[in-house]
Amino acid sequence: MKKKNKQFISLVAVAMTILLSQASVFNSASAATSDTKTYQEDSVKATKSNNKKYWLTDAQKHRAEALTSVFENGTPEIDYEYAEDLGDGRGITCGRAGFCTGTGDAIEVVKRYTDLKKENILAKFLPELERLEKKRLSTGNDQSDVKGLKKIGDYCKDWAKACKDDDFRKVQDNVVSDFYYEPSAKKADELGLKLPLSRAELYDCIIQHGDGDDLDSINALIERTNQKSGGSPASNNVDEKTWLNNFLDERRADLLYCYKEESREEWAESYGRVDVFKQLVKEKNYNLDKPITIKFSDWEGIVVP
Repeated sequence: MKKKNKQFISLVAVAMTILLSQASVFNSASAATSDTKTYQEDSVKATKSNNKKYWLTDAQKHRAEALTSVFENGTPEIDYEYAEDLGDGRGITCGRAGFCTGTGDAIEVVKRYTDLKKENILAKFLPELERLEKKRLSTGNDQSDVKGLKKIGDYCKDWAKACKDDDFRKVQDNVVSDFYYEPSAKKADELGLKLPLSRAELYDCIIQHGDGDDLDSINALIERTNQKSGGSPASNNVDEKTWLNNFLDERRADLLYCYKEESREEWAESYGRVDVFKQLVKEKNYNLDKPITIKFSDWEGIVVP
């Protein structure tokens, strides 16, 4: 999320959230880790022959992606050129989905683009991106270091320049689909989520929280929601709207005080993206079948057609 779209968080609100959530969240850390591993193992077994019966229509997907674009870049128009070091422990955030140089997705964009066009303005950064990725994989931690990238050149400016090429934009689209949209849709299938709003929420969540095995990931949030709900719509016939409300509560609490210390300040100022989904629940726009006007926060008045 761009700094210019940050929201003001009072210390009182954060403190209250910590007090309310520590008992149910921090004390269950080891259990959540185990449950997350089990969930991921189940996810790997998910069939690839899914008929996509409940996947979003083009119009619904447009609104879901536009909402995430508002949260990430302050506009419903997809912003491919955005690049900034937010100081959130993930390196430089860039592109339409907030790809990060320290989390393993920005490097995928640059790699695919370089495979397509060997001579490109971002290719010179690949060795450093690969070094960061090896360190991320060996330590299990996101990489905040951007010094090496800065020694090579102006990564942010070069990213924006690369976006003048339609092929680079298409690469970003493909990585979003492979890393985020399809995985979130498959998770929704496994959970038995049929409402477009539920699926849009999982899509937004996976982009911000990632698909890893840490306690801030979408998988950990799903497990905590299942525990709170007594299962999922698929596993125990839990009412989907109840499950969605619980998921939003779990995600909001995590954003206000996440496990990853380096991300706490930045994430605590992004809780409004959950509140927008709560607004849509209140308006009963479960099918994402009408334009969305955001009614509060730094995004107040923005319309998603």
